Amino acid sequence: MLVKHSLLFIGSLDESFNELIDRLKNDFTIHTCGCTSASVQFYTDNYAPDLVVCSLEHCDMDVLREAVGLVEDMLVVFPSERSSSVKELQDLGLKHFTFTTEHQTAAERYIRMFCKAAKIKAKVFRERINKLVYDKANSFSSSHCKSGLFYVVEAVKYVLFTEGKYISLRKDIYPYLSRINGSTQASIDNAVRRYVDYVYQKYENEKDSEFFLGSFLELGKPTNKDFILEFSDRIFFKYRDEFYRYFSCIEADAHKKESLRI
Repeated sequence: MLVKHSLLFIGSLDESFNELIDRLKNDFTIHTCGCTSASVQFYTDNYAPDLVVCSLEHCDMDVLREAVGLVEDMLVVFPSERSSSVKELQDLGLKHFTFTTEHQTAAERYIRMFCKAAKIKAKVFRERINKLVYDKANSFSSSHCKSGLFYVVEAVKYVLFTEGKYISLRKDIYPYLSRINGSTQASIDNAVRRYVDYVYQKYENEKDSEFFLGSFLELGKPTNKDFILEFSDRIFFKYRDEFYRYFSCIEADAHKKESLRI
């Protein structure tokens, strides 16, 4: 996963969270803070958590009331002897359930389910995909293929972030590259060809099983189009869940802007 969801646990001294945090720490960015409004405000302002989790064991209702206006989504877990707080939690519009040691698996499942449906940080995701594409392309490039490296990176980014249409090399990709760089389509084609030839020859010389696109290059020297599309497909299918959420987010934002204009 390129963009991990961020969780904030209110109650850094709450040992009942230890097992839950241990279950989640490899898949989420986790922050903990003390049970004060100032602490909650600092972490929400600086880390923008996707979900805030707290327990009434070490966090009182006054802090929760103040925290409601600071975060979009909060999950409150609490021991059964505090169940009298249910009505107030409902009035505050907070998600909640009774917490016992046996419920930690259920809490983990809920957090994962919620974050899977949460809005992806679109800008961060796009930046990380762009960096990933460049790093992959640059890993087998050389100094005499710099222009080809640039065109391949930009072409792959164009393919990855163009949703729902058939993409043609000469009708879509090359005209796009020509617009952003001012080069002729013929010079772009030649630069990409030199880059692809170099990468193919490098693979032929090394035959490294870890070589990115190795299984594809094993089939023979690819065309420019096949190389760009295969490169794009490898990235897309590895992170397809995040791409689907990214496009859903972009579509939702577009609808929102359209509705505001109306």
